[in-house]
Amino acid sequence: MKRREILFTVAALLVFIVLPSTGNGGLNPWDWKYGLTQEQQIIVRDCVLEGRAQVKALSAGGRAKEAAELEVILKNLEGRTYSRTNNPFGYRAGAYAHVYSGIGLRTIHLYNSFFELSRNPSRALTPPMTKKEAERIGRLEQLSLLIHEYWHTNYKSAFDFGRPEGEAYQTQYKWLRLFGVSDGEVMSVVKDQLAKNNVTPVEPPPPVVPPKPPAADPKSNGATICASYMAALQRDVAAKKNPGAQYRLEFTRAYTYDAKTNSCVGSHKMWASYNGGKWHEALVYYSPDKPAHESVGRIQGDYRKKYPDLKWQ
Repeated sequence: MKRREILFTVAALLVFIVLPSTGNGGLNPWDWKYGLTQEQQIIVRDCVLEGRAQVKALSAGGRAKEAAELEVILKNLEGRTYSRTNNPFGYRAGAYAHVYSGIGLRTIHLYNSFFELSRNPSRALTPPMTKKEAERIGRLEQLSLLIHEYWHTNYKSAFDFGRPEGEAYQTQYKWLRLFGVSDGEVMSVVKDQLAKNNVTPVEPPPPVVPPKPPAADPKSNGATICASYMAALQRDVAAKKNPGAQYRLEFTRAYTYDAKTNSCVGSHKMWASYNGGKWHEALVYYSPDKPAHESVGRIQGDYRKKYPDLKWQ
């Protein structure tokens, strides 16, 4: 056989081994396994369904933005194919899943260790931890791993593929914390990888829960003024402009009307985040135990003209 023919044959064999088979969920070039078993398909389906429950929980907990973001991710994961893998490099590194750079981007390849997280969770069943709860947490850990791989393939161009591992692990850390997972073997791996990539884990911002307006006071319009005062404070914070900065107001004690002093009694904090970093307290205005007593007359004088659409009398 001529030398050119030999080279062509070898190249053809390599293409056959590496390229994915889209009809069977992605061909694994290491152990020639296709797709998933029925049990494994159910495991992947259940961890996505657990994500659906988290969408509802996040929305109910004042995290509508995160709930909408998770909904988009779940739809993406539902449209993917999955394959078993035994890639020796990843296996030795203790990996749970991976995607191949440049090929098979629709397929997420899963190691046996991925399925064990919910099938045989390693958490100690010490009360109040039950087997059922340990399996639920395992499904959330599995979902965080799928989100990690999703991040790697969520690109805008071929040159953007393979986003840095530090970003992928920070994304995974964010969702583990939003899911209420703070420990376990997956979290340990994530923290270890963040440290190796010199990335400080960033906690998700606090949920945005609008304060409940104070109950109407039939004897006075003071309650209405206090409610307007809280709305005015929120507008003041929303109007703050500083390049790269975000602000959020939290009422640590809702302002209520005190007829004896003719004042609005309460306290609040202002949170700030710079360039997408961690939220911190930029202003602490009194406290629930030692609240402020804001004169109704002063409030009306300061805000009646500034926000005339609010009720000040």
